[in-house]
Amino acid sequence: MMERRASERRAFDQPLELEMTAVEAGRAGNLTCRGAGVDICPDGLGLLSGYPLARGMVIRLAIQVGNTGNKLPVFAEVAWVSPAEERFRAGVRFLR
Repeated sequence: MMERRASERRAFDQPLELEMTAVEAGRAGNLTCRGAGVDICPDGLGLLSGYPLARGMVIRLAIQVGNTGNKLPVFAEVAWVSPAEERFRAGVRFLR
Protein backbone atom coordinates (compact mmCIF):
# COMPACT_ATOMS: atom_id res chain seq x y z
CA MET A 1 0.00 0.00 0.00
CA MET A 2 1.40 3.39 -0.98
CA GLU A 3 1.82 5.89 1.84
CA ARG A 4 -0.04 9.13 1.07
CA ARG A 5 1.10 11.10 4.09
CA ALA A 6 3.85 13.70 3.78
CA SER A 7 4.85 13.30 7.47
CA GLU A 8 5.75 10.28 9.57
CA ARG A 9 3.08 9.10 12.01
CA ARG A 10 3.88 8.47 15.67
CA ALA A 11 1.96 6.42 18.21
CA PHE A 12 -0.56 8.55 20.13
CA ASP A 13 -2.35 6.49 22.77
CA GLN A 14 -4.42 9.14 24.51
CA PRO A 15 -8.09 9.69 25.39
CA LEU A 16 -9.81 12.45 23.41
CA GLU A 17 -13.02 14.41 23.66
CA LEU A 18 -14.77 15.04 20.34
CA GLU A 19 -17.37 17.75 19.87
CA MET A 20 -19.44 18.20 16.74
CA THR A 21 -22.73 19.58 15.54
CA ALA A 22 -25.20 16.80 14.85
CA VAL A 23 -28.30 17.27 12.71
CA GLU A 24 -31.08 14.78 13.28
CA ALA A 25 -34.71 14.97 12.20
CA GLY A 26 -34.37 18.64 11.27
CA ARG A 27 -32.87 19.59 14.64
CA ALA A 28 -29.26 20.59 15.20
CA GLY A 29 -27.33 20.40 18.44
CA ASN A 30 -23.86 19.94 19.83
CA LEU A 31 -22.77 16.40 20.55
CA THR A 32 -19.80 15.45 22.70
CA CYS A 33 -18.34 11.96 22.80
CA ARG A 34 -15.14 10.25 23.86
CA GLY A 35 -12.57 8.70 21.61
CA ALA A 36 -8.98 7.51 21.71
CA GLY A 37 -5.98 8.65 19.74
CA VAL A 38 -4.09 6.00 17.75
CA ASP A 39 -1.40 7.89 15.86
CA ILE A 40 -0.45 11.50 15.11
CA CYS A 41 1.60 13.58 12.67
CA PRO A 42 1.90 17.35 12.14
CA ASP A 43 -1.05 17.29 9.70
CA GLY A 44 -3.58 15.16 11.58
CA LEU A 45 -4.29 12.11 13.68
CA GLY A 46 -5.92 8.71 13.67
CA LEU A 47 -8.57 7.97 16.26
CA LEU A 48 -11.14 5.45 17.44
CA SER A 49 -14.67 6.56 18.35
CA GLY A 50 -17.96 4.96 19.24
CA TYR A 51 -19.75 7.66 17.25
CA PRO A 52 -20.12 7.10 13.47
CA LEU A 53 -18.20 10.12 12.16
CA ALA A 54 -18.69 11.00 8.50
CA ARG A 55 -16.16 12.12 5.91
CA GLY A 56 -16.12 15.92 5.63
CA MET A 57 -17.39 16.56 9.19
CA VAL A 58 -15.59 19.29 11.11
CA ILE A 59 -14.98 18.30 14.71
CA ARG A 60 -13.41 19.96 17.71
CA LEU A 61 -10.96 17.80 19.62
CA ALA A 62 -9.88 18.39 23.21
CA ILE A 63 -6.37 16.96 23.47
CA GLN A 64 -4.76 16.48 26.91
CA VAL A 65 -1.51 18.46 27.29
CA GLY A 66 0.95 16.21 29.15
CA ASN A 67 0.03 15.64 32.78
CA THR A 68 -1.17 19.21 33.31
CA GLY A 69 -4.89 18.51 33.23
CA ASN A 70 -5.20 21.18 30.54
CA LYS A 71 -6.83 20.39 27.20
CA LEU A 72 -5.87 21.97 23.90
CA PRO A 73 -8.82 22.69 21.57
CA VAL A 74 -8.07 21.65 17.98
CA PHE A 75 -10.38 21.74 14.96
CA ALA A 76 -10.09 18.97 12.36
CA GLU A 77 -11.87 17.64 9.29
CA VAL A 78 -12.69 13.94 9.01
CA ALA A 79 -10.77 12.63 5.97
CA TRP A 80 -11.89 8.97 6.14
CA VAL A 81 -13.81 6.53 8.35
CA SER A 82 -13.96 2.74 8.51
CA PRO A 83 -15.68 0.30 10.91
CA ALA A 84 -13.37 -1.20 13.57
CA GLU A 85 -15.05 -3.93 15.63
CA GLU A 86 -17.69 -2.13 17.73
CA ARG A 87 -16.24 1.32 17.05
CA PHE A 88 -15.08 3.45 14.12
CA ARG A 89 -11.52 4.23 13.04
CA ALA A 90 -11.08 7.67 11.49
CA GLY A 91 -8.35 9.86 10.12
CA VAL A 92 -8.67 13.61 10.66
CA ARG A 93 -6.79 16.54 9.12
CA PHE A 94 -5.98 19.48 11.40
CA LEU A 95 -7.50 22.78 10.27
CA ARG A 96 -5.20 25.80 10.40
